Amino acid sequence: MFCDKCDGVLNARFEPSYFDNEGDIRNAVYNHHETLSSLQASIEEGCLICCRLSSQIMLHQLIQSFQQNNQDSFTSAQIVQSSFEEDTEEENDSFSLNILPGHFGSIPLLELRFRPLSDATVNSSILSYRRLVSSSTNTQESKSLVANWLDMCEQKHLKCFPYRGSDWQPTRLLDLGSLSDSQTDRVRIIESQRESPTGPYVTLSHRWGGSDFYKLTKTTYANLRSGISSQILPRTFRDAVRATKRVLGVRYLWIDSLCIFQDPDDQSDWLKEALTMDKVYKTAFCNLSATGAADSSQGLFFDRRPEQSRPAEVTLTPSHFDPSASAHGYLMVEESASSRQLESTPLQRRGWVFQERLLARRNLHFCCDQLIWECKELYASETYPEGIEIGECVSPWTTLLNGDPPELGLGDEEFENHYHDIWCQIVFRYSECELTVPTDKVIALSGIAKRMREILQDEYVVGMWRRSLPHQLLWTAYSPSKAKQIAGSPDTYRSPSFSWFSTEGTVAMSRWRHQDSILFSVKDITLEYETTDTTGPVKNGHIILHGFVRTMRLYNETDEPSRTQVTIGGVKMNVFTVSLDSRMHGSFLKSSMPLSSDVYCLIARRNITATTYECLILDHVSSGRYKRIGICAVGPKERIATIVEQLPKSESPVPHLTYSTESKKSTVMLI
Repeated sequence: MFCDKCDGVLNARFEPSYFDNEGDIRNAVYNHHETLSSLQASIEEGCLICCRLSSQIMLHQLIQSFQQNNQDSFTSAQIVQSSFEEDTEEENDSFSLNILPGHFGSIPLLELRFRPLSDATVNSSILSYRRLVSSSTNTQESKSLVANWLDMCEQKHLKCFPYRGSDWQPTRLLDLGSLSDSQTDRVRIIESQRESPTGPYVTLSHRWGGSDFYKLTKTTYANLRSGISSQILPRTFRDAVRATKRVLGVRYLWIDSLCIFQDPDDQSDWLKEALTMDKVYKTAFCNLSATGAADSSQGLFFDRRPEQSRPAEVTLTPSHFDPSASAHGYLMVEESASSRQLESTPLQRRGWVFQERLLARRNLHFCCDQLIWECKELYASETYPEGIEIGECVSPWTTLLNGDPPELGLGDEEFENHYHDIWCQIVFRYSECELTVPTDKVIALSGIAKRMREILQDEYVVGMWRRSLPHQLLWTAYSPSKAKQIAGSPDTYRSPSFSWFSTEGTVAMSRWRHQDSILFSVKDITLEYETTDTTGPVKNGHIILHGFVRTMRLYNETDEPSRTQVTIGGVKMNVFTVSLDSRMHGSFLKSSMPLSSDVYCLIARRNITATTYECLILDHVSSGRYKRIGICAVGPKERIATIVEQLPKSESPVPHLTYSTESKKSTVMLI
């Protein structure tokens, strides 16, 4: 059941190698497997804990940590008492086991909770789990469970009812043939306007990877129109054909590479079809997600070790906290199992898939360990078929953009706050994703932007919204790419510099806090698009801002080279944060040497506590035209007030479109 290493840690046979919190036994850390080969041997032997570390992603993280750090233990284990307060006896008896890469102090790769079987909460809810016994996800039992989920969703989930424009059809679909002929796996393309489909369709989310496979091109179009055997398609597509027809009972399937022309010398069809992705996925009957596959050759179904996913009833003598403890039963539960099996996969880190998953009314995830169902009212798995309620109550994907706004019963201000916060979450999650083609960043979010536009009834401004634009302009880029900022190069133009689309790395958008004081105004917005779709690619654009624009200098002191110093209008500031939008802008920081005078800042917002001000860092281009290059938070308010209320004698008005000697404000253009 457990390898010697895990058993020794759980039953307190080993001495801790380290005590967290100054010797507190409630956070003891133990050496676990000293080598990779030792861990792999335990996985092969079927250790209930080590088996959960067997995924390629986890092993890669472990190996990487071991190689990058001078570790003398390949993995460590941490025992954590679940409650430090005087609470119920049952809660104090429960504990957690965390498996860490290398030494202590790292983020756990695996977190297991051990709850006494005598705990009433265990008996009433957690024991409702279903024991996985099959060694594959491709069984009749699994398919019957999918049919049950689908039937429940179709009959009872009001939020999952068809989209009101459900009679819309994609330009092309794959016709899988009559449902009564379940043995024929022949597919052909139909043009929906010429040959109207007679039923719903299913979509597929998949990772292309590096594999070469059969696609729709001008050359293959004739064959696909007349029909081809699915056997010439990659395994993931073949599995999707069978799952659509035999499991879901649907005749039509949409796969991007087979329903959009992929000719490299002609992108016109791709551009047109890419801008309809909102309708493609929200109108679909269900979205099949090849979550466990690294590319199209690996398929939807996988062999599995059931013990890697299911809870287990075990007998332990955990004397870590009580030397007189006796042996009794525990339920071992991995409360974040679905996140490990779903969220950390390569597919779910893809930018296009982010949109597909969020827009679909139903997602059926084919993971390596089990099938996971996700709709707007249910988040379930083969282990917890009635719904996952342990640790991660519901999937965040079942609540984002969920339901009709009137149902929320919000006032105007609450409504704006609610959806502004949702957009902040969307931007953060999306900016963490990867795109094979960086210039797809705008268009791969256009479907979600269209959905949000329906809700907000607001103007979309390259990743932001007009009514909340002053707040949303104050985004911060974390871990910006070493590569150049995309907007800075004419041949790779993606968006104006004021949009977070222009940079790489994770982006945190500023929260909308009505108590904060915005110190500038947006006078005009001009955007030029590649097409008539205002959520799509942008060719050019600028905004006109009116506010306090002052000279700024960023530099590093010789005795503190890692700390950035800031002066605004010649006045030195206390610096709280400085964040540049791209690492290329790091060249502006020259040790002991201030920037040249053509670096400026827009004093943008005083925060709720009135102790700091946020400022946009600007680089002057010409004639009052600027590019955004970063953001900073500085203070104290008294120094800022001096700069705002009167222009220092040593300073002249900054380059501007217009300047008011009365208000000391400039009108400038951000491009």
